Amino acid sequence: MARSIITAFFLAALIWSCEEIYQPELEEMENLLVVEARFVSGQPGQVVRLYRTVNFNDPYGVY
Repeated sequence: MARSIITAFFLAALIWSCEEIYQPELEEMENLLVVEARFVSGQPGQVVRLYRTVNFNDPYGVY
């Protein structure tokens, strides 16, 4: 009986635990260059992709 009460207490604590809301700083950034590359030794067809960053709230950005 005591074991089931302790188990129920821990389950309730997990369900109703405190949460911290994450608020990222979405400041406007300049147009940065992003380089994404994949180089595998001994294999042909290396991949390099170049991107430009866009602001998070930019209505004209392509996501």
